[in-house]
Amino acid sequence: MTTLSDLRSLWISAWIDDRDVLLESYAQILKLPDPQRRAAGIALLVDLPLTMGDVLAFKEEREEKEAAHGEIDQWKAQKEN
Repeated sequence: MTTLSDLRSLWISAWIDDRDVLLESYAQILKLPDPQRRAAGIALLVDLPLTMGDVLAFKEEREEKEAAHGEIDQWKAQKEN
């Protein structure tokens, strides 16, 4: 699994779990008359609590687990919870 597909699953989960809240929040932000406040609101909405460093560390840990022929399905389940 590549880094991009790891991120894709994160976005899919966010949309499945919180789609209605995200859409409503975005709609409210678009109603702000001040363009600077609107831009700041959008920036807050899209700011994930995840860095590229987190993603790369996750990828490295996964590759190490796979190389050691570890129990990858169990590891993935633990990471998802």
